Amino acid sequence: MALMKFLIASCLLLAANGFRISFLSVPSIVNRLSPDPQRLSCAVHQTAGEQAHITSIVMIRENTTTDMNDTIALVTAYAAPHASVDGDHMVVTGGVKPGQATGEFLTVEWPVPGDAVLGNYYCEVFGLDHLGHPLNLVEAAVLHAPSLDIQDVINYIIVLQNNQNQLKNQVSDLIKNCAGCGQNVTTRLAEAEDSIALLESAVASSSQQVETVAALP
Repeated sequence: MALMKFLIASCLLLAANGFRISFLSVPSIVNRLSPDPQRLSCAVHQTAGEQAHITSIVMIRENTTTDMNDTIALVTAYAAPHASVDGDHMVVTGGVKPGQATGEFLTVEWPVPGDAVLGNYYCEVFGLDHLGHPLNLVEAAVLHAPSLDIQDVINYIIVLQNNQNQLKNQVSDLIKNCAGCGQNVTTRLAEAEDSIALLESAVASSSQQVETVAALP
């Protein structure tokens, strides 16, 4: 209840000072089998004529086993964006420099979605409003994922294998129809072979997940 009141008060402050915060999970639901990264992105949206001076953006994860939540990443006016925990599994970008094209933001990316820790997250922004008054604003987001079973993993492997076969067929067609077509075809073949290698790696990884799930009691 106290946290809810605090968030409501923060939102009122946010609106009163002519800017807002967005804190989004992309994609909105974590897909642990996806080859695409999972992101949490916090952005400050300024209103013309009422620009605030943002001094820091901090991303926090709720810790359900202790009384203290975990700061996972931050960026300040004096420190580059960096991770505070799990640095080996995350890529952190962001900035609070006034006038930058991307605006003030902090983004955490897990290149392997399965490394993302599920739970409640908060983005906390510190700064001064256009009148010089201190601000401390908070926005919440949740990382959640559906439970997986063996059939989910098997279906995913089937999709990967189908994509892999399609790419191999495309390579074969290029070789048959474009013998001596020059550098352009060579480049396209190299790109296709790279894609096949990535798919083969993904299939192998998913197969390991099947074995892991199958070994569970």
